[in-house]
Amino acid sequence: MQDLARVQPVERRAELQGALAVFAGNVFPGIDWRGLIPAEVLVKNTFIEAVKREGGLEANRRML
Repeated sequence: MQDLARVQPVERRAELQGALAVFAGNVFPGIDWRGLIPAEVLVKNTFIEAVKREGGLEANRRML
């Protein structure tokens, strides 16, 4: 999260935070990753929107 705080522009940081919220639990279970990311970032996140449109986690695997 500290490294992400330095990413510029802010829009790029928001996209990375959205990806982190979706995937980090696979590597670091037990942490509420979505809870660490401000709600306004997740609401306006194009990555999260694409995941919703494509049908959730299975779509994430295809995106990778």
